[in-house]
Amino acid sequence: MYAKCGQLDLSERVFEEMENTDSVSWNALLTAYSMHGEGDRALSVFSLMEKRDVEVDSISFLSVLSAGRHAGLVEEGRKIFHCMRDKYHIEPEVERYTCMVDLLGRAGLFSEIMDLLKTMPMEPDGGVWGALLDASR
Repeated sequence: MYAKCGQLDLSERVFEEMENTDSVSWNALLTAYSMHGEGDRALSVFSLMEKRDVEVDSISFLSVLSAGRHAGLVEEGRKIFHCMRDKYHIEPEVERYTCMVDLLGRAGLFSEIMDLLKTMPMEPDGGVWGALLDASR
């Protein structure tokens, strides 16, 4: 509730006071930072999840990639995207590709976007094409 209202400090305090945290509570905090443009804080939470062996899932990746794209964290986004497949054996869904297209597009890396599109195991959807079009403005 605090996160939706933009009260990130209160959200963090409630999280820290929880006796038992699980992937749902961690993802809620991660998503809160992502929603409010706190890319560095989202990356810190993601790193802490990994260090504490909290289950990282597709929601975790969507949130941290979304945070990275809004903060322009290109190198971090690349690493996380590849880590999803290589370390966690999670195949990226189309929404994760959309995040990467948006991230790379905001950085003007159009040739890298084209390479990424060629490797997608599914057809790009409207979100992917929309992210590409938005980046080309």
